[in-house]
Amino acid sequence: MDKSKFFEQLRVFLAQTNEAVDPGSVTPDQNLFNTGVLDSFRVVELITFIEEVRGQPLQLEQTTLDSVSTMENIHATFFGG
Repeated sequence: MDKSKFFEQLRVFLAQTNEAVDPGSVTPDQNLFNTGVLDSFRVVELITFIEEVRGQPLQLEQTTLDSVSTMENIHATFFGG
């Protein structure tokens, strides 16, 4: 998937799951945990979102806190790029 299109979709998702998030303020290298965009509950929703976008389930061994800590890491880990 094109990185910029994915980032746009991910920003919308993050704003929908956390009303305190301004989608325009989330940057690709921003740590989503340290800034409060993600927490342990929202990670489950994020994994479901990634699976829906990919059209296939995630491999559990791919899914670590680091793999979902930034938008860049999410794209690199789950979309190969």
